[in-house]
Parts: sequence; structure tokens; C-alpha cells
Amino acid sequence: RHIEGPGTGTVSVEIIDRLKIQENSTYRIEFHHDGRFETTSYSVFDVTGSRNINLIANSPFVLFDSILTDPIKSKYTIVPQDGDVFEGLRISVFNDAIAINRSASGWQEGSRSTASFKLDLKNLDGIAYPADYEIRFTEEFVETSTNGNPAKFTVWNATEERTGRFFFKDLDGDGIPGTGGSEKIYFWEESDGADIKTWELFFGSPDPILDTTFLISYIIIIL
Repeated sequence: RHIEGPGTGTVSVEIIDRLKIQENSTYRIEFHHDGRFETTSYSVFDVTGSRNINLIANSPFVLFDSILTDPIKSKYTIVPQDGDVFEGLRISVFNDAIAINRSASGWQEGSRSTASFKLDLKNLDGIAYPADYEIRFTEEFVETSTNGNPAKFTVWNATEERTGRFFFKDLDGDGIPGTGGSEKIYFWEESDGADIKTWELFFGSPDPILDTTFLISYIIIIL
């Protein structure tokens, strides 16, 4: 079971040698990463009772290989690489794809706003950043976008519990995204030391009502 951290995915366990399996044992798997989107290695600990024994230390992450199975149709099959064996067992890790949870995204329950919206990635090079966001509208100017436009809203990264940066295309200078799709909010994050735009949000009519909150939720799609 997943006990800590925002990560997702599934882990499968394969029995390699039944004679080496330890009865009534409990194991903990810790994943290590260099950046936000790429797990690079994992460690396995025996935490049975009061033990905390490191069985596998910083093993390269269980990646996937593409195997050419049909040269005529250029068809490939994705297969996991073999992980390290410990106490007669071997694990394989399966990552998930990131997408917008559209059923959970929208105006907060009880909000007076009814504006329609469109939420998607910023162009083809936008990164699907795995975080939930809240856009909190106010009566006054409370924030400045990365492109220098004052805004009557803030962006809150609810997953990492921090203020989010955003690019705000505000053509009329009123501080809120207008209807029609020409005024947009682009969410900014950092990837490999560079600032990148991730999600793109704009509203349809009517205009958002101030003192309301818009929620964005991501979902994991198992491929």
C-alpha cells in the first residue's frame, strides 16, 4: 500500500525462489528521483517488527523496453525490465499517464460562479504537471503574473501546498480572465531548471464572480 508522498503507479511482486521467501515479512520500498517527473532508483527495506534492514540500495529504476514484435507493421511491445531479486522476490514498477480529472475540476461546491471553462495543456510542448490547483478570485488586485499583469486572483498548488506562478493574458486590464477565450491563464512550473508553461485555462460566459474558487484536479490514467 502507498503510505507517503504524492506518487502513483502500481508495483507487482514476482516469486523467483520460494525456498528463500521469508514468512510474515514486511517490506518498504522507497523511490528516489532527480527531478519531479523521473524516478531514477529505488531501495527495499525489511521493516518486519522493529527491523529496518536495507536489502536493496539505490537500484536503477525498473524501466520499460520497447521490443519490436512485428517488423512489417513496425509494431512494438512494451515490457518491463527485470528488477533486483531479494529474499526470493522481484518487483516491477508500472508508471501511469497524467490527465485532467474533468469530473473533479470546476467551480467549488457552493460557488456562485457558473462560467463555462476550457482546460488543457499549453500547446503541444506543455508538460502535464501532476498537481491540483485552486484559482481563488477576490475583489481586489492581490497578485502579479509572471508577465507583469496585476490579477484579482491567486493560484494555489494544493498538492504541494504552495503558491503557484502563472502567466496572465489580460487584454482589458480588469484583473480577471474575460470570456471568449482570448484572455487566458497559463500555469508556470519549473522543469530541469527551466520555467515552462503547463496547463492552460480560459473561461466562457458569464464572467467569473469574485470571492469564488475554481478547482483543477489531475487524474492518473492507467494505460
